[in-house]
Amino acid sequence: MESSTVLHHAPATNKHKERIAHIVWAAHILSYLTGKTSQPPLHDTNNEPDYYGNGDTDQTSYCESDYQTERAEVLSGPRDSVRRKFLDCVAQLLSSCKGWDGVTAAGMREGEHGVVVHVARNDGFTTDEKSPGLEARKYCWELEEYLASTPTREEATLTTASPLTEFEIRSINYASRRVDDWISDFQTMIAKRGRDRAWGLQAEPGYETAAAAWTEMLDLLAGFDHQEWESERRIETVHQAYKCVNLRPLYDWLSNVFGAKNGVKLWGQLNFIARPILDCRLLREIATREPLFRRAKISLLSAPPKTVVDSEHVVDIFEAWEQLGFGTLTKSITTTLQSNVDQFKEACHQVKTGDNCWSIQQQYGITAAQFNRWNPMVGSSCESLSQGYFVCVAV
Repeated sequence: MESSTVLHHAPATNKHKERIAHIVWAAHILSYLTGKTSQPPLHDTNNEPDYYGNGDTDQTSYCESDYQTERAEVLSGPRDSVRRKFLDCVAQLLSSCKGWDGVTAAGMREGEHGVVVHVARNDGFTTDEKSPGLEARKYCWELEEYLASTPTREEATLTTASPLTEFEIRSINYASRRVDDWISDFQTMIAKRGRDRAWGLQAEPGYETAAAAWTEMLDLLAGFDHQEWESERRIETVHQAYKCVNLRPLYDWLSNVFGAKNGVKLWGQLNFIARPILDCRLLREIATREPLFRRAKISLLSAPPKTVVDSEHVVDIFEAWEQLGFGTLTKSITTTLQSNVDQFKEACHQVKTGDNCWSIQQQYGITAAQFNRWNPMVGSSCESLSQGYFVCVAV
């Protein structure tokens, strides 16, 4: 299936331009309204009876987060399940934040000499704090090197006690916003359970190692400050969580101490905190089983350009509502629209004048060859590019 995206739009009747503007207005306004009304409400932490509840959108089921069970099933399963998990791990490692912007998907093309993994993220990899886009590409190169260094079955010696590699540390810092959120959620769980009880637990016979690992995890969390969280402490905390989820007796001990339901939730949260290391090491185990995956190339897919309207149709959001004939404004709708006034105007701005073929290619991450192939009418020297014409920038 093919789709085309346009940058400039061709001469058209005023009626046609008006219809395009109405579609754009309606799409943005409806997204604001549904975004406010169609999502489940946040937990009320003051009235929430289950003190381990939280609003983490990643956490659809704690039971699905047991690493050891999943690892055993994947590595002993058919190749299709191994392939899917490989892509899941790559997508997780490239999701730098929680929420809509961080939603990531991956697909794969296999060849005789390796695989190409195409990765798309809702934000188009533009919200990384340092060097948008470039930061993600450098991270992908490091991931490729990490996979390429995977040992063979005969050489494999990786254990829970193995020190973290440079890329595993990098993966923790790349996902720092997600990791900090998971740690903060875990802190909330412990706080609602009661600090004194959580720290003062006695080890039952046979659970001494598990209790010691739990105590060390809590000690690392004791100084957590979301605003001043240091990289070194974050790395230590994630590494300790990884050690915890590899101690199966700890799961049984948590269930005995906190009850089955809360033990499962605590265990699941430990799995989330440890996820960067878990994903990295599962990737290497998969690559040990499937040597083709060691020669993986990661390709990032750019976000499609926004649909925009002519300057004459850039209006205030309330004027757009009136022209669309959406009806009477209620108090709640008025509040929602008012909070999106600036966002609405920014979303509907006119493409800047002064574009040339090179600037368009740079803006949308395409090559000159691609641009010329998709837009032969422009000419190889860009002599026929005129303001107001459609130009294809993606196929």
